[in-house]
Amino acid sequence: MSEPDVYRMCPCGSGKKLKFCCQSVGAELDRAADLEERRQFDKAIAHLETVLQKGVREPSARTGVRLRLAIDLLRRESAGGAEVDLQKLRELVGDMITDTPDHLEVLGIDALLDLRERGYPGSQKTFSTLLQKTGDHESPCVSSAIIRLASELLSSGHTLAGMHFLRKGVMLTPAPGREAPYKDLLGLLQNVDILAPLRVNYRLMAPANRAKHQSAFDAAQKLFGDACFSDAAKALIPIVRDEPTDGAIWWNMGVCHACAAEEPLAVRAFTAGSGNFADPEAAADCLVMARLLDKPSEEEQVESVAQLFKVEMLSRLLSRLDTVPRLVRLPSAHDHDHDEDGRCANDEPSSTSYLVLDRPMSEVPAGATAAEFASVLGSLDLVSGDPTDGSHAVASLRCHGRETFQSVLAHLLENAGTDLIAMEEPRSLGGEFPEQALFDQANWFPQTQTMAQDVAASRAAAALQIERWFDQPQSLLQGKSPRNAAGVPELQIPLRAAVTLLELFAQRRRQIVDADSVRARLGLPAIPRNAPTFEELRDRGTIFSLRRLNAAAISRDALLPAIYELASINTPWGIPLMQQAVRQQLLPDAESRGHLESSLTTMLERHQEFGLCAETIREIIELSRKRKSSLQSVAVWEIKLMLQLALLGQADELQQVADRVWTYYLPKLPELRTVILAALRQLMPEGPWQSSDTPAQLAGATTAGGIWTPGVEPAAPAGKLWLPGT
Repeated sequence: MSEPDVYRMCPCGSGKKLKFCCQSVGAELDRAADLEERRQFDKAIAHLETVLQKGVREPSARTGVRLRLAIDLLRRESAGGAEVDLQKLRELVGDMITDTPDHLEVLGIDALLDLRERGYPGSQKTFSTLLQKTGDHESPCVSSAIIRLASELLSSGHTLAGMHFLRKGVMLTPAPGREAPYKDLLGLLQNVDILAPLRVNYRLMAPANRAKHQSAFDAAQKLFGDACFSDAAKALIPIVRDEPTDGAIWWNMGVCHACAAEEPLAVRAFTAGSGNFADPEAAADCLVMARLLDKPSEEEQVESVAQLFKVEMLSRLLSRLDTVPRLVRLPSAHDHDHDEDGRCANDEPSSTSYLVLDRPMSEVPAGATAAEFASVLGSLDLVSGDPTDGSHAVASLRCHGRETFQSVLAHLLENAGTDLIAMEEPRSLGGEFPEQALFDQANWFPQTQTMAQDVAASRAAAALQIERWFDQPQSLLQGKSPRNAAGVPELQIPLRAAVTLLELFAQRRRQIVDADSVRARLGLPAIPRNAPTFEELRDRGTIFSLRRLNAAAISRDALLPAIYELASINTPWGIPLMQQAVRQQLLPDAESRGHLESSLTTMLERHQEFGLCAETIREIIELSRKRKSSLQSVAVWEIKLMLQLALLGQADELQQVADRVWTYYLPKLPELRTVILAALRQLMPEGPWQSSDTPAQLAGATTAGGIWTPGVEPAAPAGKLWLPGT
């Protein structure tokens, strides 16, 4: 039998070699690890408890055994086993801290336990101590505690704080286990349903008199980098007292408090910052942050309300709801196959959704204008029960506005008979400012004949939404609407902030607002464009200052980091910068260049900028030919151009591109035959390609309407739902 390797890292996570830590219990720890790998946590726990009962002399070895025991107790619970005894776990942690007070894994479990017992901010001091001791050292237990904290903050509405703690947790996760949390982080960073400034990785802005306050600023930066955000805010207090008119310090205070989930303090700091920036744009940026972090008053908010119901008989309820003129049933698919025991024998899908309109669809004329579209008042989601476990079907109703909810509920109950039985009282899902809730309004209009007509209808609905924004009173503007606030001297900075917020609310609904045009209508100057150096961006750049970059004048050293930062959070504010990088071919290698070009066109398409997307694709095709890119890549761009032209209704150019793809690319690229024929046949109803044999369809490449639109959800068969930004 080979001798154990005593110079490997100790499995207890102390960072020491086994020989100098837990060598006396190394075999027992290995035995526990083997049981854990087989997910036999009960046996592992019993084994470790037996080892402790026999007695372990060395403090480090005792900690090693207790630590494995504590981890197994938590892992057993997360795997669906017995709930952990918090008192027992607290005793284990207390004993370990006594033996090894600086053991990071032990401190990580201590913080996790404190979070479970006292929540946040009750456990804030414990986490601050843990993070300062951890620094940049990777630790499974520390990262698990921080990621758990981030999850709780995100679920309770502290989005910006949750994002920053999640980043820190991912950084501290050892490589073997980093993939899952990193994937979660990327998903949140790219999630446009979260407003862009709440997804940014913030840095502290250099103070105006940096040389004088270098020591205090460095200390604050160190604490901020360690994710000790509240302590970083405290470290800035001496600078604030000495430089109370430096807007940058107030900005930093706001960022620190926001990252610490101390939103009321952040709002106060950002509001103070807005009065201390000489630049009106930077002052407006502070008001934007304050608004995003603030909560509307009960009188002002538009509340989202939901209620859960038991469904007495699902098939009967569906039959009733299908006959209600104001209800539109959305298409759905089975998420399982029919079982042999007859489950779903009635052929009903396991989930069904309805939209509740403000009028019957028959009252919306064909060719209706945006003002004539039906408004969606709420949604009803039904999920069938499972006969195998006796669960019953449930329904969930959700609306914006409590009055709207009561009206929709009364209409549903009137038509549902006794099949909807309330399981709870209506509950609030939170409230929004009225100008934000305006962009949550969805519309429904009759099915049109072409993609181009659908696009035109959607854009008309979006334009009407923006037009209504001009007349929506806002507390940010002292109760005035933007139209009425125009020209009021003391409201010029809040009005700038209101326009930026308009951009953000529209972006969340996949719309791009021409901010300069809106500002011109309100009597505001166009957004100033500048070309700072890389150093200036590093020291004082924010997401909002990146929005104001002069893409044509900025240096390459500053342009590429700005593109990366904006593209990482999937915001269209990066489009002008990405266009400049594509045109100048700033990325030397083909892979990076292709990724940039694809990201740019995807973002344009996602935000319904089909004309600009088509123009960009034309430029990319020309550049690809000049640099002699592969014929296959050029063909793919030609196919993408066809889709944009179909969406725009530009039939003549579409015909030219289709003929070129058919006569030139198809014969030379047999490997793309299926893709090319699918695009031609479905985008061009007439042409020689229609008489060819039908090739195998690409999986997921067709919609319910038969239009080849990669990544687009199927459209409803009886009408068209317009959600803002779709």
